[in-house]
Order: sequence, then structure tokens, then C-alpha cells
Amino acid sequence: MEGKFFSKNQAMATKKSNNLLSLEDKQKLTKVVAKRSSKKVIDNEYFGCIALENVTLSPQTVEIGQNAFAWCVALNEIALPESIKKIDSYAFLRCQSLKTISLPVALESLGVGVFLGCKSLENVVLPDSISELHDSLFAECTSLAQVTLPQSLHHIGNSAFAFCKSLAHIELPRTLRTIGFCAFEKCTSLTSITIPSGVTAIGLWAFANCEQLHSVTLPSTIETIHEGAFEGCSALKEILVEKRDVERFKQMLPHQASIIRSR
Repeated sequence: MEGKFFSKNQAMATKKSNNLLSLEDKQKLTKVVAKRSSKKVIDNEYFGCIALENVTLSPQTVEIGQNAFAWCVALNEIALPESIKKIDSYAFLRCQSLKTISLPVALESLGVGVFLGCKSLENVVLPDSISELHDSLFAECTSLAQVTLPQSLHHIGNSAFAFCKSLAHIELPRTLRTIGFCAFEKCTSLTSITIPSGVTAIGLWAFANCEQLHSVTLPSTIETIHEGAFEGCSALKEILVEKRDVERFKQMLPHQASIIRSR
């Protein structure tokens, strides 16, 4: 069955029998208004629609498939209906013009690298229904300056915020338990970080090369800090811990032992 989507000049882009647009249509499509009955944006549906700027989804949409809008480099506006429960991996990969996005409050799942390389994205509020941030979720979002994390979050995945060079501050929720490898690597504007009580593990190179990071506060609940967690943090002046934990953390972080002190 064919479905019709209209561009700004009212030229129709007709989907083929496999529900994917032709290469020619992908190059000229500028606007999408989905059928009201549509419940899913299928995998790769608008992959590489380089002229696509505006998308309106059906209010019945519950899922956005893998790579659905990947490499839509001109996409600057998309309204996500509150009905959406799942956004699959790399759904908005390299949508380089996307500045803001409002995530539905009932959203349950964000896949790997959903916003990877969205270099114009400036702020995001993650709903409390999200408990895990998958790998590379916001990696290379170089304009991302404000993030509100869910209060139910327990894990930040590998490279989740890697190379977010505009991120100067982030408040980690008390529900957090683990921070993955390279989670905040090369966040060069980050100046301080407080790891909340309850966190047990910080991954390999988790905060590596955060060049302006000058203060870190660690809780007593930490059991493991992997190699290079703070490697290349040239401005780091203090790592604050509970008095009873000073010697334990000096053993965990031998290269930073001289700046570990009680708070």
C-alpha cells in the first residue's frame, strides 16, 4: 500500500511497496505530515532525506524505528506526540540542524546513539520514565549545554555524553548506580562534578580529557574506579571524599593521590 507525504511545494513523495522512499524522493522531500492512523515510523524510513526540515507525526505514533531520521541534516523541527513509548537506536543520528526536542513524559526507551552527532542540539529534558541512558545517546552533541536527567536513572552508558563540549554542568540523580566507559569523555567545559551517594562504579576513561574539570566529589559507596577515569584532566585540583575514605581512594586513584582530601 502506498502512503503520500507532502513537501512544502505540495509535490508528493510516494513511498514504494517496501515503505521506503526512493533516492530521488529523499533528495527533494522537505516536509512530512504522517497519516493520522500511523503508529510507527519504520526503520530507515526517512534515512538520508537531506532536504527534510519539518516533521509532524501521527498522534497515535508509539514507536520511532532504528535510523528512521538518520542523516536528515536539515531537520530543525519535529513534534513528538505524547503517545510515543520507544525511540530506537540512531533514530536521529547526525540530524545536525536539530536545536531542540521535547520528549514525551511517558517515553520508556531511548536506544543506542539516538541523538549521536546532533551538533546543534542545545538542551534536553529527559522524562522520569527513563531509567537507563544507552551508549552514545548524546555523544558529539557539541552544542548541548543543558541536560535534565530523570530522577529514576540508574545507569549512564558508555560514551553517553562524550564530546559534549558545551556541557559545563550536570546534576546527577540520587538513583544513579553506575557510570559507563567514556561517559563524559572530552566534555571540555565541565568544571565540577558531584557523584551522588549510591554510585558504585565509574567506568574506564569516564571523565578523561575534561580539560576544565577542577573539582570532583566522590561518595563512600564507590567500589570501583576503572583506569584513566580522570586521565587528562589537567585542571583538576581536588577530589573530595569522606575523611574515613581518603586512604582507600588514594589506592584507587594513585595518579591523583596528591589531590585527594576530606570534605
